Amino acid sequence: MLGDRPPPSARSSTWRHVSAELEGVRDEAFADPRQVEAYLARGLGAVAAGIHWTWHRFDPTGVSVVGLGPSARVSLSTHPERHCATLDVYAPDPDLDNVLQRLSGVLLGA
Repeated sequence: MLGDRPPPSARSSTWRHVSAELEGVRDEAFADPRQVEAYLARGLGAVAAGIHWTWHRFDPTGVSVVGLGPSARVSLSTHPERHCATLDVYAPDPDLDNVLQRLSGVLLGA
């Protein structure tokens, strides 16, 4: 287990971790974890290659989705009562700003 270290293939890059609270998240993100997974994969772009996704759906609404892969780690937890989501991304530094822009755009419907 690598813990908080990037995988061996990515150690040559500097990795960063960022957290963001996104307000105004699409309504679909609160009900369908597979849709959230698709949004995250689309927002991650090429960084999503090889990510394994797992998720949990809350009753009556809300989801948490986690993706682990060789090029990124991402988690998203929705908070339907506040119509927002908490996003955590751990990825190589050169890609991170673009990844965050894409993820925000996809999840907020921009």
